[in-house]
Amino acid sequence: MTTQLEQTEVDESTKKISEAERNTLQKELEEKQKKIAELRKKLDEINDLKEASFQKREGYSREILKFISSIKNIKSKRDQLTGNVKKRKTERDTHNKEITTKLNKLKEFYNEKDELLKKYKIHDDPTMLKKEIQKIEYTVETNVMSFDKERGLMKKVKDLKKKLKDCTVVEEVSKKIAEVKKEIRDLRKESEMLHKKVVSAAATSQERHEDILGTAKEVDDIKKKEDEANKAFMEQKKIFKEKNDEIKEELHALHDIHKKLGIVKKQDRKAKEAKEEKLLQSKEEIVQEKIKKKEKLTTDDLLVLQRTMKD
Repeated sequence: MTTQLEQTEVDESTKKISEAERNTLQKELEEKQKKIAELRKKLDEINDLKEASFQKREGYSREILKFISSIKNIKSKRDQLTGNVKKRKTERDTHNKEITTKLNKLKEFYNEKDELLKKYKIHDDPTMLKKEIQKIEYTVETNVMSFDKERGLMKKVKDLKKKLKDCTVVEEVSKKIAEVKKEIRDLRKESEMLHKKVVSAAATSQERHEDILGTAKEVDDIKKKEDEANKAFMEQKKIFKEKNDEIKEELHALHDIHKKLGIVKKQDRKAKEAKEEKLLQSKEEIVQEKIKKKEKLTTDDLLVLQRTMKD
């Protein structure tokens, strides 16, 4: 069963194409081939530009990813520092609260001591009394003096020891005061150390934050370049497609010309075959006539007979 396309080709093959049409088709073929060659050259140029823009865009993209990775790394370090700052601040604040508590306790002990001093009418500091007793006793032991002077100093020591005995009532609270003072000094030392760490970590954290801002600005600048490269790539991709479509159209037209020229060749071949057939028939008639007349056949005559027998 013959398809519509095959029938169309048969119909076209039956049409007689003139010499002028042949020349026109040949000229169109050469023009199409030339145009397609030019379009392909242009397409290659556009493709080179397109690929260059693509590589440029990809280069910017890789650079952006590198910066983003750097920002994430810096952020991680900054967040760690910020966490340390918060932790140190909490520790520092805890110490400061403890110092305040200790100061209030110290104030209570001082009030307690003042009340005891008033209650027992004590006007001397036990610590100073002890130092004075030790000083006098050392003098008596290490120096040569008259009996009266020594007796006077020993009497003074006796009086001082009596006063010291009266002061024992406040000795316990004095010990507590000394202990709390030491605790406050230690806490203040630790608080100052924590404060220095807070200040140092906060400064470093701020530096990291400024690094992030600087890097982010660089990313924004590169992103603009990436957008420009992508815009150029998309534009060249569009042009590439248009040129490629144009080549396809020209190739389709070229195919049609080849098809028509194929019909021309087919017609020429058929005309040649018809001419050869006609010549062969004429020769065959001559050979047959020779056979009838019993004339000697030549090599060419035998070849003619051979061909006719094959047909």
